[in-house]
Amino acid sequence: MIATGIVDGANGTGDLLVEASGTVVWQPARQDAQNVAGGGDLLTATFAGLLNAGSDPQAAFTRASTLAQAVIAASPDGRDLALLDHLQDVAALASG
Repeated sequence: MIATGIVDGANGTGDLLVEASGTVVWQPARQDAQNVAGGGDLLTATFAGLLNAGSDPQAAFTRASTLAQAVIAASPDGRDLALLDHLQDVAALASG
């Protein structure tokens, strides 16, 4: 299960992966994080793509969260992801 933009008083804001085994992975948000529509969808789609390519779930989650947070931080406002400006980063994930 993936949850994005979770606010946890002790850990701040971040993304959360909970595996069927009970393993929990917390990926803290960047300091320049903001709430942008589609950020969770971007993380989830990237995570699914990395899993499909054979990545370990925890590594895939960390990489997907890091990418999504970079795109979100660079986004001009709460409605538009700066995805087109970061296509090279997405392509780099796809190539390994």
